[in-house]
Amino acid sequence: MVVANSNPRANMSRRASRPQIRLIEIQPAPRLEDRVVCRIINTKLTDDLEFFALSYLVGEATSTETISINDTKTSVPSSLSEAVRHIREALKSDIARSEPTPRWLLRAVKHMRVVFPDLMSCGAIRLWAETLCIDQNNPRELAERRVIMSQVYASAKMVIGWLGPSDEYTDDFLAFLKVAEEYMPPNYGDPGDKEKNPQDYAPHHVWLSNKILEGFWRSPRHMEALHRFYDLPYLHRCWLLEEISQSRFPTFMLGTAMIPWMTILRMTKCREELVDQPSDVFPDKYRTSLKLPPLEALQTFLADLQKRHLTAAPFNTKQSTSSKGSA
Repeated sequence: MVVANSNPRANMSRRASRPQIRLIEIQPAPRLEDRVVCRIINTKLTDDLEFFALSYLVGEATSTETISINDTKTSVPSSLSEAVRHIREALKSDIARSEPTPRWLLRAVKHMRVVFPDLMSCGAIRLWAETLCIDQNNPRELAERRVIMSQVYASAKMVIGWLGPSDEYTDDFLAFLKVAEEYMPPNYGDPGDKEKNPQDYAPHHVWLSNKILEGFWRSPRHMEALHRFYDLPYLHRCWLLEEISQSRFPTFMLGTAMIPWMTILRMTKCREELVDQPSDVFPDKYRTSLKLPPLEALQTFLADLQKRHLTAAPFNTKQSTSSKGSA
């Protein structure tokens, strides 16, 4: 396991107006499976610092991969290396394709370039990951882990919750999600919206009667893909969800697909209503088979949805799921 000690004198948990943190700079690679090559840097946590933060489930301690840090081969948890490789692949600057790029992907890429103008134009990606950027041999840093993480998550331009690699159902889930984003009312779940637009909620659900959307929820394969998504281990770890919910711009990553946090909040709100209340449109045989996250995770999602509405957080509920294809 790597120890973040590139500068032992730099206390990353210093309580100052401009605390110092460590980041890893990830070098680009032509292929997803190529070994991660990076270096650790120390930098001040300023308002204009451009970097990502990574939230991930460590997994089995015996499962490791070798990466190169500061020209030294180091073993790290496989889930960490896997997440970094997929982030590196998803954020390649040359996203040109031979086939036409769909409009929803173009909008997502445009957004990414606005958020990260420097990172998208240079070779290296700057990332904060707890295992690599908090000195595991420094008792003070370990004791102040939550303080450090809070500062980092509040400053990162995006915090990525790594859900895991794609599987044979990922493309089906992303296709379902794209259609659901398109047809879900833009203000669904907003405080007071049910009173303003009762036709969008139980038992009416007029928007669910769309033939294209109906084709997806009547498809056993697409419903299975949706069930598998809510069974992902990350979504069953309430502390991870609570941590990432504190960030300015949280998002999920599944394979190389970026899935906006707000999209999942709204979809979860809809699923909760379908589970709890009969629908004139959504048949009971589908409704009773719907899966939800564990209760604590569900409460975290719904509480954060309400918080972001009340505080008018800078989320665009029509952000489109960004993917470069399954990996």
